[in-house]
Amino acid sequence: WMILDIALCVATSSPWNGAPVDGGIVLYLALEDTFHRLRERTAALTSAPPPTLYSVTEWPSINDGAGIAALDQWIAAHPGTKMIIIDTLQRLRAGKASTYHRDYADSAKLKGIADAHGLAIVIIHHTRKGAIGANCSPLDTVSGSTGLTGAADAVLVLASKANDGELWMTGRDIPQAVLPLHWDRSRWRIANRPPALPQKAQCQIGYRP
Repeated sequence: WMILDIALCVATSSPWNGAPVDGGIVLYLALEDTFHRLRERTAALTSAPPPTLYSVTEWPSINDGAGIAALDQWIAAHPGTKMIIIDTLQRLRAGKASTYHRDYADSAKLKGIADAHGLAIVIIHHTRKGAIGANCSPLDTVSGSTGLTGAADAVLVLASKANDGELWMTGRDIPQAVLPLHWDRSRWRIANRPPALPQKAQCQIGYRP
């Protein structure tokens, strides 16, 4: 829901939660969804879907290079592309076990496209199930190896309980921060309360990543 809301804001050059966006064309690889579900969710967020938001439910794998080539070709055919959303990364690559080398290499391939074309590639990825333990960082909740987060310019972890949530973020070009959120009419909105998700020690206290 959050990334679809952000995608609509970028596609229409509209602020997200009051923050300005760099508007332009958006490609949404909704690889775990159906067009029926996408239409329902989009209709809940806007009455007029913008022509600058493109959605697909299938894409070639990046393992043999076909998926990367397809992204390059798509960007070349759509000047003004500002954001590509991959939901989820695992759907874009073949099964195989998660290793640091493989995770870093896959993330680096996608980061290379973002850097080459001057756009944002947002990778949606699952978090681990169950408790993580004490003295950990929210980065430790990301499923797979640290290769996934190591190649990224920024990492955001969303945790929620009922209608309250926290968006933890860190990155090379942004300060570490926690943003309190509240679920309201199909949108995550910035909440008027202090954040509750800890930055260190017991990543899950009241919230489930």
